[in-house]
Amino acid sequence: RHTRLQGDWSSDVCSSDLANDFGASLGCGAYLGALCRTRIGEYLLENALDPSQFSRKPTEGETLKG
Repeated sequence: RHTRLQGDWSSDVCSSDLANDFGASLGCGAYLGALCRTRIGEYLLENALDPSQFSRKPTEGETLKG
């Protein structure tokens, strides 16, 4: 069986521990089949650049814009 979870967790939550705890509470094993972070702090997946958009490596402290 597959279950899809979506949530907003703080950075101190380990996703694999969450899956393990979920399985333990059901009395069976559980694992992460996939993980997609949609946000890390103020950075959103929808604003991320595709690697093909990079034409050069940024200098130290520089932020590349898409």
